[in-house]
Amino acid sequence: MYNSDIRNVVQRLRAEFRDRTKPLGNKNEKGTRLYGLQIEFAYIVDGIQRGPLFAVPRLISDCEKLIQTI
Repeated sequence: MYNSDIRNVVQRLRAEFRDRTKPLGNKNEKGTRLYGLQIEFAYIVDGIQRGPLFAVPRLISDCEKLIQTI
């Protein structure tokens, strides 16, 4: 995967995450479900962007599963 491909995938994942979490409101105080989801999502996206290329497909899959559970 090339950097531009990764950038496009991350943009798509961010849009999906934003759409799915919109019904949860904007209270992302520590301890709320939204806060936990945002933390988990941020770590996965960081791994996609800065991690080794061999791990990117698994991380994308993990991120899509996270989004589906919302």
